[in-house]
Amino acid sequence: MLADCKRSLARDICVLEWKAPYCLQSAAEERARADKYRGEVASLLAPQRRGRTRRRGAQAYPGTKEKV
Repeated sequence: MLADCKRSLARDICVLEWKAPYCLQSAAEERARADKYRGEVASLLAPQRRGRTRRRGAQAYPGTKEKV
């Protein structure tokens, strides 16, 4: 079970130690990509959120007939 042969715990640990840096690097790249896209989505949604402050058909300026 602990001998360094196929499907042994020692072999599994050895392989996981070898793969750890690659997995960490891949996770960091994926995290950076997700942050980039999250920022892009926020920048695209910001103008839409600012434009929805009033109801449609509401007067832009009270006392005028200007509609939004």
